[in-house]
Amino acid sequence: WEASYRESSGASWSRRLFMVKGFLTGGEAQRILSIAETSMKFQVGRDTVDQKPTFEHYCIVKGVYVNRQLETVLRPIVESRLLPYIRNRYGIPDAVVCTSLVRRYLNDERRVHPTHRAS
Repeated sequence: WEASYRESSGASWSRRLFMVKGFLTGGEAQRILSIAETSMKFQVGRDTVDQKPTFEHYCIVKGVYVNRQLETVLRPIVESRLLPYIRNRYGIPDAVVCTSLVRRYLNDERRVHPTHRAS
């Protein structure tokens, strides 16, 4: 797939997207969701894109897992599936995960996050 979007400044961008079906098992997805629903503390600071509350929780910051519960689920996925896939797909044998976050989208909170290009 290819996605295109236009920023409010008028600049337009496009990126190729890849869907990897079956990347997580149902059990892994359920464990992540359960942790998110029961023990994550979500930040609510203003988002730089639209100034609305972020409702985000960082899992990995500067390559370091900062949520021990999630680390037990995510580290095996990252090391045995995600990184080998990324390194092979893009031909970057030393690629690493720098940042990972979870965003919360509840009916009475933020429901969308505007398309943007992260710096």
